[in-house]
Amino acid sequence: MLSSTKQLYLVTPAVYAAVIMGGGYGTGREVVEYFSRFGAGPGLLAIASSALAFFFILFSSFEVVRRTNQHDYRSFFKVILGRFWWLYEILYPLLFVLVIGVISASVVEISQDRLSLPPAVSLASLLVAVLGMTLIGKNFIEGFLTAWTGFMYCVFAVFLWVMWPDTLDLSLQAGSDGSIVDWLGSGLLYAGYNAAIFPVLLYAVRGLQTLQQSALVAALTSAAICLPAVLFHLSYQLDSGDVLLASLPNYYMVTNYGSNALILVFSVALVGTLIETALGLVQGIIERLEHAQEHTLSPKFKSIIVFALLSSGALAGKLGVVALIAQGYGALSVALILVYVVPVTYWVIKAALSK
Repeated sequence: MLSSTKQLYLVTPAVYAAVIMGGGYGTGREVVEYFSRFGAGPGLLAIASSALAFFFILFSSFEVVRRTNQHDYRSFFKVILGRFWWLYEILYPLLFVLVIGVISASVVEISQDRLSLPPAVSLASLLVAVLGMTLIGKNFIEGFLTAWTGFMYCVFAVFLWVMWPDTLDLSLQAGSDGSIVDWLGSGLLYAGYNAAIFPVLLYAVRGLQTLQQSALVAALTSAAICLPAVLFHLSYQLDSGDVLLASLPNYYMVTNYGSNALILVFSVALVGTLIETALGLVQGIIERLEHAQEHTLSPKFKSIIVFALLSSGALAGKLGVVALIAQGYGALSVALILVYVVPVTYWVIKAALSK
């Protein structure tokens, strides 16, 4: 059993980073869409705006958890939305399908390229991996997410070391696309829709006692989420621009600029990251169902849930990674911000002022 300190300052940031990492950082497509397309300097500014937004959203969410002790997203939204809690239940499944769609499409593309596996075999392997770990239980899932996230940071560091550009122009003007409003707005949009999955991961937030702890854990989690974006964004500056068009930018970089050994390690790490994202999201939904039913779900029922969730995402994955991220995510961003980000911020401010 982990101590409360390790749970707060190690497991919580790792779980949140793990789930965010797979759908966007694992492939790199989101880094391109929301940061790198603006240029080196503006891209870092956009990442900074995301980090700041992540911090405030996480801090507000953690404060709701600390003050109310609600750790599943259904109860959480009953606190901040009252009788309108069901709005998130409508929007979140759509986001879930899009995220799993990205994961499914990415696993298929990598498996076909490196192992020449048929899509059905790749998707079945993803299903078996997620189902197996889900049946083992929450403690194992949290341990796996934490360990694999640490491994991924090591791989990402090597990735950047190999891909470090010879020259790095961080000017906010030369070669930049858009204005500072566009850069900051893109970073905030990225944070807004990625934050929409935060409530599903509240099962990993345990042991908060003080406001200062909420702030520190939020800061650590925000940093853990945004560090990979910085590493990949800087590595893309090595390329002349073709990376911006690749459906899997990270895989494109490692295959064009890395050694065979790095390609192998990164491919394994990437697939593992995609699995951990699916695993973290599925566990969040199971936690919500178990809390509503007030008992642990049977292995048979869990298996049905995992199969239904991943199958729906696999169908969405046929649309392609680029189309899913460029079109699907953006369409949900504003609605999810209004349903989650605005209410949770308002709730915490109101609670603080009422003292």
